[in-house]
Amino acid sequence: MELELQRIDWSGFDAVLESTLYQEETLESIVPDTCPDLARVLETAATVCLTGREIAQGGLRLSGCVKLSALCLPEGEGMPRSLALTIPFAANVQNPRILSRGKVTAAPRLCAADVTIVNPRKVLGRVNLALDLQVYCPSDSPLCGDCEGPQEVGVQQRRREERLWSVTAVQEKVFSFQDTLSLPASLPAPAEVLLCRLEPRCTEGRVIGSRIILKGAARLQALFRSGEGELFSHRFELPFSQILESGGAGEEGEVLTQLCVRDFSCAVDSGGVSVSLELLAQAAVGQRRPVEYIADLYGTGGAVEPQMDSWHAWSLEEDREVEQSVRELVETALPVHTVVDACCLAGGVTRKREGERLVLEVTCQMQALCQSAEGGLSALTRQVMVPVALECPGEDTLNLSDLRVEELYAAPAAGGVEFRFNLCFRALRLREAELTGVTGAQLVQEEEGESRRPSLVLRRVACGEELWSLARDYRTTVEEIMAVNHLSDEVMEEEKMLLIPR
Repeated sequence: MELELQRIDWSGFDAVLESTLYQEETLESIVPDTCPDLARVLETAATVCLTGREIAQGGLRLSGCVKLSALCLPEGEGMPRSLALTIPFAANVQNPRILSRGKVTAAPRLCAADVTIVNPRKVLGRVNLALDLQVYCPSDSPLCGDCEGPQEVGVQQRRREERLWSVTAVQEKVFSFQDTLSLPASLPAPAEVLLCRLEPRCTEGRVIGSRIILKGAARLQALFRSGEGELFSHRFELPFSQILESGGAGEEGEVLTQLCVRDFSCAVDSGGVSVSLELLAQAAVGQRRPVEYIADLYGTGGAVEPQMDSWHAWSLEEDREVEQSVRELVETALPVHTVVDACCLAGGVTRKREGERLVLEVTCQMQALCQSAEGGLSALTRQVMVPVALECPGEDTLNLSDLRVEELYAAPAAGGVEFRFNLCFRALRLREAELTGVTGAQLVQEEEGESRRPSLVLRRVACGEELWSLARDYRTTVEEIMAVNHLSDEVMEEEKMLLIPR
């Protein structure tokens, strides 16, 4: 006879894959006929656009392009020109845990980009990409939270409660906007956009009622040329606010966001700087949720056989924003008068364990377009390894997201160019929890002679024994053993003699 059990209500998503894919893409391109022969490349800027995410049983495919622009100096000319390239990319992931009904959040990052001259009429574009992705698949718990049986069976349940972490909703939204931006009056009027970089970031995400509220800004950095040939750069902040359905997530949930560019354009028109953006906002809502389950059961008035199973879940140990300050002096052969344009890219991450700490080493590429006192332009590129040490016991897993560079400063200094910036990311420290509990139970035929058992047993407590196991073995209750032996709690001394009522 099967006993009636109630399953735990634990609908949500399992993160079946959290990974970063690194890959390099290259493309050869012919210099347009309208451009003279090229002598050298001064600087390169790029923005990654994610346009496709296809998920299927056992795998997924990400695709998009890198919009790359190079500042080039033609032969025999002193005025640089802009050369645009579009480099497509695609990445395939195979994993048997990926389900066709799963959901993907992904954010591409640019680790490095450059353009080299093959010959005066041909260039080679190269980009290194990092694709941060998470795959969430629907999940439920096999464990049970309550059992009902005939009164004469006397079902005894051992309940346990844990506070676990799970993703309860995964939502997304594509949105776009257009705007005409104005430059400060202190800057000259722009005639042409030579380079531009776009980096969207969500600064706030929270659940309010049945909605997920996301706020942030798309940060646009552009290098311009004025009508008189002067080069200058400026950074724009394009704020946004978006509303997504919460998918049933509670207001106490933590919103994990991924934001990526799908398409964008930037050009100078008569009214200022015209910008058109299409962005993809992705939000996974994680929550600490209490769960009470039956760890064991038996019957005092009948033989009950439980079916047991294990369930792998996670507990959230720490959720924090990490900020590491970096200061580097990059030496130059000639004095630098002005830094016209600068950027810093956060690239590959390696991990090294040192006891209870995890040391992350993040490769950051700094680059600057420098100008001498005489007006000559030169490019500066340098990589630096930034170590970040975090407390992380060996049994914990550290998940990183939203890796970025904030508050970049680059200026001439004695002997070169001084870079200062903050390397920032979000770190979730999770610990795997394996819960073993009851998934089913049935009333079975009692063994012959079980009904003629003695009504009282004298028993010596063995090392590590619990009252629950004694009560289960002798088909009595913990409360009856405590009452007969005048125990105030379930703590027992080893070798203690106990009366076990049956």
